[in-house]
Amino acid sequence: MVDDLNSRQELIKEVSPPPSVIVVGLGGIGSYVAIELAMVGTKRLVLIDYDLVEESNRNRVLFNTDQVGMHKVDAIREIIYRLRTDVEVVCIPKKTDNLGIHKKFIDKNAMLIDCRDNVEPFPEEFPAITIKAGYDGLEGTLHINPDYSSIMGSGGDAYRSVPSYCVSASLMAGWVALYATVPSLHSKGEQVCTFSMLTSFQTMLRGK
Repeated sequence: MVDDLNSRQELIKEVSPPPSVIVVGLGGIGSYVAIELAMVGTKRLVLIDYDLVEESNRNRVLFNTDQVGMHKVDAIREIIYRLRTDVEVVCIPKKTDNLGIHKKFIDKNAMLIDCRDNVEPFPEEFPAITIKAGYDGLEGTLHINPDYSSIMGSGGDAYRSVPSYCVSASLMAGWVALYATVPSLHSKGEQVCTFSMLTSFQTMLRGK
C-alpha cells in the first residue's frame, strides 16, 4: 500500500526530510545521498554533475551495465524513479559555473550538499552549503555548515577525494542523509568530522 510507505518513519518525530535538496557531484557519496533522500521523503532533488558513468564506477554505485556512457545525473534519476514515483528530479549535466538556462532550477532555499572532489566556490545564485563531504576509500571528512576558507584550513590531507574503490561510500552517504533529515542535529557553525573507515570498523569489532 502506498499509504504505508513512510508509516514507520513517521513514528520517529525527529525525522523531517528536507523538501528541496541540491546535490552536486554524483560520485560514490553523492549518488547514494540523492537516492537515500528520495527514499526518505525529499520531494525535489536537483542533481548536478557533468560526468558520465564509467564501468569503473560500478564497483561502488548502483549503476547498471546499460547505464555506462550515460550522464550520471540521468542514471541516478532512473534509479530513483524505480524506487519512488512522487519525487521531482531535475538533472543538470553541467559544471556549476556553466549552468546557462539551468540557473532557473537553483532554489536559494534548498539544502545544498556538496559531494565534489574539489573545493571550488559556487556561483552566487547557489544557496549556502549545508554539508561538504569527501571520501578517499579509507578516510572520510564531513564539514557541516561549512565556509570554504575553513574547509581549506581544517580539512587537511584527509579531505582529498579520490575514487572510493576500497569500501562502498554508502556508509558515508548514510551519515550525510541522516544529518540532512534530522533537524535537531543541524549545526549553526562549522563542525568537522574526520575519521578512518578502517579504524572505525576495527573498533566496532573489538566492541569498544
